[in-house]
Amino acid sequence: MVDRVRPNSALRNCIRKLSIRLLRSKYEREISRTDRKKVRGDMDLNSFAKLISDKRKDLGLSMTDVSEKTGINIEALEKYEKGIQKPTAGDIKSLGKALGIPPVILMHGPEMVHSSGFDENGRRTSKWTEF
Repeated sequence: MVDRVRPNSALRNCIRKLSIRLLRSKYEREISRTDRKKVRGDMDLNSFAKLISDKRKDLGLSMTDVSEKTGINIEALEKYEKGIQKPTAGDIKSLGKALGIPPVILMHGPEMVHSSGFDENGRRTSKWTEF
């Protein structure tokens, strides 16, 4: 008769942890497939593209003007405005400066932004602005 070997508790724990890791990696792959447009935290490429395109047109700037102000080549700007390419952190910063939009708004979309400072009398001021 063949003796069956029961795995000890350490081996069972190892198998369980491995199974959990495999399931977790499968779940993360599924999420990345469904969430491909999300980059840089919770940045949505479609809202980023619409925001920079609308702001550029509102300011009456051409792609060439923005390219000259930011140093970003026109091909990359076109991909950004179409929501095809992920912007680099440097490009987000330079686009924000050229278009007058805080980089936080470019990354997280239009919303309320809080700014604070001091008035001429030295009193603290607080202001909420919608972008």
